[in-house]
Amino acid sequence: MRTSGWRGKQAKAVFLTVLAGVLWGTSFPAIKIGLNYVNSYVFVFLRFLLASVLMFLILLSTKKLTYPIKQKKLIFFLGVINGVAYLLQYIGMNSTSAAKAALFVNLSAVWVALLSPKLHGETLGRRKILSVLAAVTGVVFVTTNLDFSMLSGGQLTGDFLLITSGVIWAFFIIY
Repeated sequence: MRTSGWRGKQAKAVFLTVLAGVLWGTSFPAIKIGLNYVNSYVFVFLRFLLASVLMFLILLSTKKLTYPIKQKKLIFFLGVINGVAYLLQYIGMNSTSAAKAALFVNLSAVWVALLSPKLHGETLGRRKILSVLAAVTGVVFVTTNLDFSMLSGGQLTGDFLLITSGVIWAFFIIY
């Protein structure tokens, strides 16, 4: 069934948003399972190889392969820091739980709110502070379902790598 106009665009947007949520929500357990079979470095390499090929094919099909040099440098920089953040996440997930990984990585939204004023001169007003508190509450609720025993175990090194990956993603999001 094909819909057109505003309703069709709205339905497509809702579908793609739900799909993104499902893919994002299942990524941590899927990565944790995959790490039982594949080394972190190989896993990240294969993920980015597949993503790069798909992105190249999409860009090729839409004829959007040319960018000004300034944009190319930014795209390269963002690609590198995104890759580093993923690598830290995958290495960190070897020594902690998927729930802790999801919590620490998803705190990147908090880091964005805290770093944006420093990097872009934005203000950290009352609304933004309340939003950060709501985000932290939401991330904690979604990742733990308020069962904090899920956060026990793991190694400090893995937790640190995951927190660091969240901070790096904050820079990725900001730029």
